[in-house]
Amino acid sequence: MNNDILEQLARAQAMYKALGELIGTRNPDNLRGLADAEIMRDWNAGKRTSLRLTIDDVKVGELVPKVAPEHTRGIVEDAGEMERWFSENPEIMHRLFLANRQKIVDWYVEKVLPETGEIPYGVTLYVEPEHIDGTKISINTAKVAEILGMPLQQAATKFLEGTVE
Repeated sequence: MNNDILEQLARAQAMYKALGELIGTRNPDNLRGLADAEIMRDWNAGKRTSLRLTIDDVKVGELVPKVAPEHTRGIVEDAGEMERWFSENPEIMHRLFLANRQKIVDWYVEKVLPETGEIPYGVTLYVEPEHIDGTKISINTAKVAEILGMPLQQAATKFLEGTVE
């Protein structure tokens, strides 16, 4: 494989990680977190439902809140009582099983079968052969920053500002 491609991949992956830190949705202090906080404050105050995203005063997009509709949820406070209720209502348990049977079988094979050795009726075990299931890139971002001569956050910021040298 061409080393230029691998070098470009390494640089791009490092930049991707740095940009991810700037726009990831789990950090309230990064660019995305600050923008999310503003739209949530405004939406909760009834002020506005979107923020315009602009570059050089040209709208390039918008940030809108994803609003989950109101719905009722159940909280299990007494697992024994819930189990008793299910045993008294087997048709509900059957419907739950039908809706989730593969998840139930996968859980059983992983967690219970090794203990009991018992294979449920109607289930056939098979071993999925080893196979490639995608790829993973590992990158030393500190090393890339050293090569670039600046922290990746700074490089990413320069990229966003359009001042990449």
